[in-house]
Amino acid sequence: MRILILLITLFSIPAFSFSQYHFMTKNLAELYNRISQYPRDGQTQAINKDSVVIVNIIVENQSIPVCIEKKIDKIHHIGLAVFTDKFRLNQTVIIKFIERKILEYLLTNEDKLPQLMNSEGVTFILNSQPFGSMAFNRFNRILPVLYNFKNYNIMLDGKKYVVLFHTADNDSLIIQFSARMDIISGKDKKELEWELVGKLLSLGEDFQYSNLDTVNVKKQKGSLYVREGKVFFNLFLSHVYFIRKKKTFSYVFNSQYPKQSLANLFLLVLPAGDSIRMEIAYHVYGKVQRLFNVNLNAFNFEMMKTHDVSIYSEESASDSIDVNVLYISKKYDYMHLLYATFPVKKIFSKGFKGLDVHFYSYIRQDNIKNLFPAAQIGRRKKIFLKGIINEQ
Repeated sequence: MRILILLITLFSIPAFSFSQYHFMTKNLAELYNRISQYPRDGQTQAINKDSVVIVNIIVENQSIPVCIEKKIDKIHHIGLAVFTDKFRLNQTVIIKFIERKILEYLLTNEDKLPQLMNSEGVTFILNSQPFGSMAFNRFNRILPVLYNFKNYNIMLDGKKYVVLFHTADNDSLIIQFSARMDIISGKDKKELEWELVGKLLSLGEDFQYSNLDTVNVKKQKGSLYVREGKVFFNLFLSHVYFIRKKKTFSYVFNSQYPKQSLANLFLLVLPAGDSIRMEIAYHVYGKVQRLFNVNLNAFNFEMMKTHDVSIYSEESASDSIDVNVLYISKKYDYMHLLYATFPVKKIFSKGFKGLDVHFYSYIRQDNIKNLFPAAQIGRRKKIFLKGIINEQ
């Protein structure tokens, strides 16, 4: 890591194109153009893993530390250097959003800031006063708090994040913003989708079986037991099912309970999924853009790390079961959808190894709620899929 002490004056610098970087706004690009013209021969000191350039043209009479992260000559991040290693925790995406957004706002004409913040769903509150109030009418007044905070908290409140900074002098700063993945990451839907494709293509056969967990299990009927989980959109369930023989429980996977078995197959990592491979048709903007083959257990194991999983199934023609699986992000406002038709007679045979599925990614949750009108359950799947395809 290097700190570059630069006294940058306001003169014309040839433009550099950042059109390939969705997060790089005009203001950030112009700032980087100026910074990039100067040699990297300033004072060096370890602050964090990125380069920090001290710039004096952002705020009058102040030197501002700007964090720049480059990998293989590509800019991955530019923002106000707020967080040292001590404070970075594991919230890298959130932290980079805060640093980037603050720097962008410092570069923006303050007369335009309230409208810009409103359009982006971002709120700043300094010592209980929102930006734009008489007590907080200059955005750079947040800088002393950011330079001197002793602790901070990042909280997910519904579909928005709340970040709270405290100083030793009891000054506070609250930043609120949408939990939308595209806004926070600075990447558009296409970028996010192709990153996910790369991750799925790199999946091997690595996974761990789900432990048998019988806490809060209750009898449903006969020897069938259930552990109820979350319910999404009054339709998708995260319930896990068990068979009890004498006093011993085991996860259901048999032809007697096909729906419950399929729920377990996607909500857990079971030996039954070892040999099943999914041929995934990945839909982007309503069209199949990529076909790839992955192990079902490896796919489930990867998704469960960062998503709540929920399933809705219904019987269809030809002795089959249609399965819709939602992967709902635990940290951001999006979900993925997997849809497949399982032939009941083949599911439990030893020769069942292949499955064709359709996959839709990065669907905003607030675009989903309206897809479930008060209609018959049997029609909801078609309504749901139609809505997903239209959104793409």
